Amino acid sequence: MKLQYTGVIEYINENFVPLRLNWQASKDILNRYRILWAPTVLVLDSNGIEYYSFNGFLPPDKFIPQLEFGLGKLALKMQGLKKVELRGETQLQPS
Repeated sequence: MKLQYTGVIEYINENFVPLRLNWQASKDILNRYRILWAPTVLVLDSNGIEYYSFNGFLPPDKFIPQLEFGLGKLALKMQGLKKVELRGETQLQPS
């Protein structure tokens, strides 16, 4: 492992659940997420819903910003869900 990649590895381990798939044994996942190229990075929520993806090799100075963008998209969606959830709670409370 080159020293320049240690920051990338730490960032991924702190913010994601990294997975590596066996291309031969994971055809259903490849089809579900329309993965045609390696490497492919997917930002998914805990239900497996895709919020961002990119593929191809990127150097660290371009790779981490892509990951951050994906996390940002996921965070925006989660904030939207929390607002809907909170709104539903206030509407359901007795007057």
